Amino acid sequence: MDEKYIGLALAVSSSFAIGTSYVFTKTGLKNASEEFGFDGDGLSYFRSPIWWIGTVMFVSGEFMNTAAYAFAPAILVTPLGALSVLIGAVMGAYFLNEHLGLLGKIGCSTCLLGSIMLILHAPPDKEISTVDEILTLAFQPFFVLYSLFVVISSTYLIYRVVPTYGKVNPFIYISICSTVGSLSVMAVKALGIAVKLTFAGNNQFNRPSTYSFLIVVVGSIMVQMNYFNKAMHEFSTSLVNALYYVSFTTCTLSASFILFQGFNTSSISNMVSLLAGFLLNFMGVYLLMMSKSDFNGQDNNNRFQVHSSTFAESVLSFTPGLVGRSLHSMDRGIDRAQDSLLGTHDEETDDIELDQFDQDNYIATTLIQDSYRSLGEAGIKQMAQKAGVTVKYLNLGTRPTFMISTEVDRDLESACMGHTLGARVNTIEEAGKILDIFQKHGHSEIDTARVYGDGTTEVMLGDLSWQKRGLIMETKLYPNAGGPMSKADSYTHQPSDVRRGLLTSLNALKCDKIDMFYLHGPDRKTPFEDTLREVNALHKEGLFNRFGISNYMSWEVAKICEICEKNGWIKPTVYQGVYHALQRRIEDELFPCLRHYGISLYAFQPLAGGFLTGRYTRSQESFEPGSRFDPKKWQGTLHRGRYWNDAYFDALDIIKEAADKHGLTLAEVAMRWIEHHSFMKREFGDAIIVGASSERHLEENLGDLEKGPLPEDVVEALEMAWVKAKVVVPKYWH
Repeated sequence: MDEKYIGLALAVSSSFAIGTSYVFTKTGLKNASEEFGFDGDGLSYFRSPIWWIGTVMFVSGEFMNTAAYAFAPAILVTPLGALSVLIGAVMGAYFLNEHLGLLGKIGCSTCLLGSIMLILHAPPDKEISTVDEILTLAFQPFFVLYSLFVVISSTYLIYRVVPTYGKVNPFIYISICSTVGSLSVMAVKALGIAVKLTFAGNNQFNRPSTYSFLIVVVGSIMVQMNYFNKAMHEFSTSLVNALYYVSFTTCTLSASFILFQGFNTSSISNMVSLLAGFLLNFMGVYLLMMSKSDFNGQDNNNRFQVHSSTFAESVLSFTPGLVGRSLHSMDRGIDRAQDSLLGTHDEETDDIELDQFDQDNYIATTLIQDSYRSLGEAGIKQMAQKAGVTVKYLNLGTRPTFMISTEVDRDLESACMGHTLGARVNTIEEAGKILDIFQKHGHSEIDTARVYGDGTTEVMLGDLSWQKRGLIMETKLYPNAGGPMSKADSYTHQPSDVRRGLLTSLNALKCDKIDMFYLHGPDRKTPFEDTLREVNALHKEGLFNRFGISNYMSWEVAKICEICEKNGWIKPTVYQGVYHALQRRIEDELFPCLRHYGISLYAFQPLAGGFLTGRYTRSQESFEPGSRFDPKKWQGTLHRGRYWNDAYFDALDIIKEAADKHGLTLAEVAMRWIEHHSFMKREFGDAIIVGASSERHLEENLGDLEKGPLPEDVVEALEMAWVKAKVVVPKYWH
């Protein structure tokens, strides 16, 4: 039998074993998470027997894959990994409820077709007589440079990028697996040839080069397995498989091309066929990724014909940040919003009525807004016209979605007592007058935090007898230990610190119970399960009514909600986050996540820490001591880093020009935008947190919030300003 077909049989068997192993590995990781608290870090998954079954199957597949490289070229063996993606997707659909859908089935068929083309047209390997020949090839300058690139880039990712972004974007973990894996494949190829030559009577295990390749194989596979397991734990099996296949194949074929100085064929027809096979496999893998949005087995392209590319981009950008339930809700929302747009309309007026839609439809509108940006008003109306309906209400402001938004009239529910990290309200008399103004406008919900004013804000509120005033109190606990906000009274989110922090706050506030207790920011060194278990215990003890979170990434919000729901613990009902006209990063992913889990948004810094008041200019050098932009304070350095750049000042100029035409202040524009034109809505319990350093500021801010919507040209200017600012906008999470 031709050696190529021996390699082919081994490669196919390897794909089956590896594809099946994904199901066992994923199941084992889930069990490890439930039974041993595995959260993506550490090696506690070693304690799961099911994980070991998957690992044994994976290793068996890798051994067969290793043997395949001894008989067939990398240009054949590596792309056939698409079969493992196919098998993993099918098995995941049946055993992990990772629905495949019509697109997934088409993707599987495309992968099969591409694999057949590769099998028929892959050239034979170069003749290698000793393993030393491969070592000589490995020391060529270009391959040495490639190897150095892999080592340096992987080391940087592992130590600098993974701790911050590893759990946000699956491509971080996959990049490490793929680049390191490309070196392991070259070493595996050498070992396979060494074994084959040894069995043929030419012993290669008396050569040091054989053991050099063995060391590379062992080390690189350990790195691959570690980061592949992390990716599998955090993200969908099919997503990980698909990304891994594309990146791993690309890196491996690049390494093979560099090492062997080509693909050992000069036939143009062979090269074209091979390229077509690669493209078919990549297309099939892409369709498999897209199929994760097709939960009902229907063709998403038929249901959303007008702007399928934007839809695809939305799904791909949405996937890494949220878990399966969010994706499922997104799909249902798209179905129902699309039905509303293209089918469900009033029989008498033939108008679209979308003023009453649920959370699923809201998720869909956040995706449809991308279509608006590409199609424009005329395109949207044309799409509706083709469906036989007319658009009755089309908001052309910052939220270009199909909904009535002329009179949202949300309640202002929160006020921020004391400036974060340094209050400028220093006496009880001043604070009392500010509370009087706040209550005069009909509001009663007060937000504070343990870290504000180093704890003095809570003490001041306690001295003001807030209960007698009829106020509703909320406080937060920030994990400030070891950070720039670290003080003598510092905290983590370890259970003991969470309890100590809340009890200290209650003592300072002179009460036995508050309305809401927040986790002020993520403590990623403490397992979420440990923190949330203690939060639930404190709630059961009657120390607070509602639970909130702040400054977390969207995927962390989803994870927290899933943990709480799984264990029957109190779930967060409020997310406190930065949101204003020039910081709208939360709109694309966090907002849909919050809506799915029924969480309200409490938006802080509606004036961008004072930047949107117009008090600051590009050339300004002197600042009010203790203010948000005072460079002598670390918080001033922080805010200057966020906003003090040309893009933000250019955006401010755009807003100011439009505001001046109508005699509006920048602060008024910012407040009226977030009240009437933002994603925030009264029916979801959203609230705006207003901070003020003086009675006048608070009176002005509250008065601005009570005014109506902005003129259309001002709203359009705000949209243009956001486009200008979004290229440098800082992250919304800590």
